[in-house]
Amino acid sequence: MRLRRNKKTTEGTAENLTDVEHTNEDADSPVDDHNTQTGGAAESAPEAEAITQNVEPAATDEAAAETHAHNVAISNGNAEGDDREEDDDTDDDTDNDDDADDDDDADDELGEITLEELPAQLQQAAQRAGWTKLMPVQARTIPYLRAHRDVMVQSRTGSGKTGAFLLPILERIQTKRDVCQALVLAPTRELAQQVAKETTMLAADSGVRSVALYGGVGYGPQLEGLRKGAHLVIGTPGRILDHLLRRNLRLDDLQVLVFDEADRMLSMGFYPDMRELQRYLPARNLNAYMFSATYPHSVLRLAHEFLDEPAFLNLSRDQVHVSEAEHVFYMTPVMKRDRSLIRLIEVENPDSAFIFCNTKNTVHYVTVVLQRFGYDADELSSDLNQKDRERVL
Repeated sequence: MRLRRNKKTTEGTAENLTDVEHTNEDADSPVDDHNTQTGGAAESAPEAEAITQNVEPAATDEAAAETHAHNVAISNGNAEGDDREEDDDTDDDTDNDDDADDDDDADDELGEITLEELPAQLQQAAQRAGWTKLMPVQARTIPYLRAHRDVMVQSRTGSGKTGAFLLPILERIQTKRDVCQALVLAPTRELAQQVAKETTMLAADSGVRSVALYGGVGYGPQLEGLRKGAHLVIGTPGRILDHLLRRNLRLDDLQVLVFDEADRMLSMGFYPDMRELQRYLPARNLNAYMFSATYPHSVLRLAHEFLDEPAFLNLSRDQVHVSEAEHVFYMTPVMKRDRSLIRLIEVENPDSAFIFCNTKNTVHYVTVVLQRFGYDADELSSDLNQKDRERVL
């Protein structure tokens, strides 16, 4: 849910407005409806509330706290792309790339490329996106994709990795052939939408047609895009496999396969779908590229199954995890929990905050509580359809 402090708030509150957003795609656990968590920390006692924020430690002097305005996102963890439950075993997924090459430049024999060295077509696409130069992940990854070399890239979210694989794909696609030539797999519908949006921007006036395939919406627009001969297909593994089984999509002429955020796809339980999808891939002339924030054994195993002698580029060394994160655990009586939550938000005054609840009923309850304290709250859970989720976000 989204929260925005109303301009006319209760007496003694300030009128500062701070936007806070959250999406969460995890499953909810049936615990006491009155238990809440903030910032992703786990609650372990019936009368405990766990708060996690990447902010300074909480002030203890209640008299020194000033009331501030905030937007707070509240979720019970059910708003995931294809309604997949996240694997609770996080030990494997948080294990970094132990088996990956520790030397960042060991496989980087192709070197870097600059924006000025790209073909005019790609330079124009970059200009449409407002780029003045290539980001590091783009400068080091693009040469491998242009050379048709399989590659594993360790790169954090927000590093520019989407452009790193889209530009070479646009160059490789033959627009005169109305067949699917490139497939991008994403863990969530939100990421698929983001990649599709960037594709539309970069591919403008190029003749490349794309379509996004994900669950939670009707088949009509997706079928129309496929019938028009989409060259580039972006989607979640579940919906992609669904269209393959319905024979709406064929991959006989596929040349490029991209795994975007591979570690998240595995942690969400998409491995069986990806193994099934492998049956539809052509036996030759296919290049695969894998992008992941971490490379635990499960991701390396997936790369071994789909990639052919890939190079490895580590572009997020020492930046895989959030730095300066502090975990704080608060014990508070059940009857005072609502007031404690409000006071915590007021005292910490974070630029952004997340509130997780154990059940959908608790999500609704906390939303109402925050609304009564003057916050413009909106809840987010699996009960919402895709349109309402996008409206909330």
